[in-house]
Amino acid sequence: MAKRPAPFLVGVLLVSLALSAYGQDDLFLLRAGLGIGYRTSLYAEERAGLEFDDGTFSVVGSLVMRNDGKYQAELATVPGGQFFGNYILMEEGGLGYSRENLSLQVGRFRHYDEIDSPYSLFINSLGHSANVVQLRYENDWFVYQTRSIELNSRSAYQSEAWPNGFPDRGASVKTYALKLGQMRVGFQDAAVYTGRSFDLEYLVNPLPQYFIQYVKGTGGRPWTTGANENNIVGLFWDWNRNEDQYFYVQTLLDDFNIHALFPSTPELPYKAGWALGARIVTPVGTFGFHHAGSPRYSFQPITSTDPNTQAETAYGYTYYPETRYTVDGQEAPIFIEDTMLGLKLGENTLGFQVDWSHNLGGFDFGALVEYQIAGAASPANPWHDLVYHPLGTRMLDDPVLESTLRAGIEVRKEVGPFLFTLSGELGYRWNERSLRAPVPEASSSLVDQHVWIWEPVAGANRVLGNTKLTVLYTFDLGAQFSRAPQE
Repeated sequence: MAKRPAPFLVGVLLVSLALSAYGQDDLFLLRAGLGIGYRTSLYAEERAGLEFDDGTFSVVGSLVMRNDGKYQAELATVPGGQFFGNYILMEEGGLGYSRENLSLQVGRFRHYDEIDSPYSLFINSLGHSANVVQLRYENDWFVYQTRSIELNSRSAYQSEAWPNGFPDRGASVKTYALKLGQMRVGFQDAAVYTGRSFDLEYLVNPLPQYFIQYVKGTGGRPWTTGANENNIVGLFWDWNRNEDQYFYVQTLLDDFNIHALFPSTPELPYKAGWALGARIVTPVGTFGFHHAGSPRYSFQPITSTDPNTQAETAYGYTYYPETRYTVDGQEAPIFIEDTMLGLKLGENTLGFQVDWSHNLGGFDFGALVEYQIAGAASPANPWHDLVYHPLGTRMLDDPVLESTLRAGIEVRKEVGPFLFTLSGELGYRWNERSLRAPVPEASSSLVDQHVWIWEPVAGANRVLGNTKLTVLYTFDLGAQFSRAPQE
């Protein structure tokens, strides 16, 4: 039986901030929305949030409630003990400050990469929500940004691989770029660390993070911190030509180390990624082409156990060091696009996307066609069934590969304070990947033994499809105050 959309009660959210919104240049918005969708069954999505921004200081908060069964329902003192099958996500909740060339964000935000691409490498283009601290400086010729990302903190989740919960984990991503007219040439630098969810030195030290890791992790010194950490580096170039043409190239090298510079170790597999694309404005709409790929084993940790401390390591480039979780007492998959901190496709993949957008008759239209190829992947189990790296770089050499072809369309229309959005998708997937238990070599590591692996299954074909209608209402409280009589 399809679930009935539950009512969402929007209370008074930080109304005291309205006093700060007095003035015509200030903006204080309250938003509430309802979405009805169909994937494998009918589901509802309700939203509520606020946004205050006076150009210098900003406050944002956003909640979403769903009953699609993806996560376990909230506890409540109602029959059954659950909130009518609904769970709540905190999408955003934080503070911002911006003054001339400098900006600061602290709190939970949906965050994105420096490169505007559906296949961005360093930050997942789906804009997952996380607690971040971000400092950015940008002038006419230079960009510097440092971002700390909380991955896991005080985890209470338990699994066979992590009986004591996930270890505290965090990440740091830095961007350095030179502006050359309408072009930018930049360097991106990411680190993942375990044992804490925040590291001040990674955030504020402008040196490349490889050196921070190397110096802090070397033994024989009273300040040694250990080396359960990973470093990823990459270069990018983009060109925003005359505001109507955008071109980009982005590269990534995972587990950066100096071994890659010496031919005496050719057996080490390259863990890397690349993305390239363009977006061009024409009289009949904006057209885009995007491509990305990544070899096998990219973004994973290289070991599950520190040989010096026997502590489990979890410095893969993911939000979670697992591929499964428990919902309503049943094991459920953590999908790759949901756990990847970087490229949403993950390892051992190729992706191609063509998209189009245009405004016609007051309606905003968008459409895309995408084709993906994928092999076996395990974002959190080092080397899959192996416990040590194999010889040479591997990519899409699996006996069976998953392939996906999908097309999507979206139509948006603003009517006064209302925004109506209708979207749909249709596709087909061949040899769909499924989770399987690992078959590890001799290993005492619980991660090697119990973190499952995604693998294509021959003949597992299915049709993909979903549709969704959303209505969002925005109330401009700042405008109401700005019309109030002045003393």
